[in-house]
Amino acid sequence: MQQFVTSIEKEMGEITTLNTFAEFLGLMGEDVKAEEYYKKMLCTSNKNTNSDQTVKAYKGLGRIAFNNGDYQKSIEIFQKILVLNNQSLTILSDVNFRIGQSYKYLEDYNRCLTYYTKALADRTSSLLPMRYIEISRI
Repeated sequence: MQQFVTSIEKEMGEITTLNTFAEFLGLMGEDVKAEEYYKKMLCTSNKNTNSDQTVKAYKGLGRIAFNNGDYQKSIEIFQKILVLNNQSLTILSDVNFRIGQSYKYLEDYNRCLTYYTKALADRTSSLLPMRYIEISRI
């Protein structure tokens, strides 16, 4: 297995490999292991806090917290992305939506609506129609 990982790292780069494994583990329901890989990504990309890898790691950690019902932790993690500079409107829209969704499950509907409104304001053509359906259920 280690040879396989080393081979992929040489071909794709360490960060890409960590992200790929983390996403794969998440799909398999192995959240604890996926979380480890996302944290390794943060350590590896620590020198460049505005990197795409940092955003991917925080998004992965936020999704894991949300999926495990830890909505407050999910909010805290996603808010770290909002303070990073130079994020695309697509990322901002997605993050604001996910924060709003977490507030919805915490039954804090005022904050939920605030973040859903921000998500709509930041929307781009890549914002999925399903998100609009979710927003309309408030």
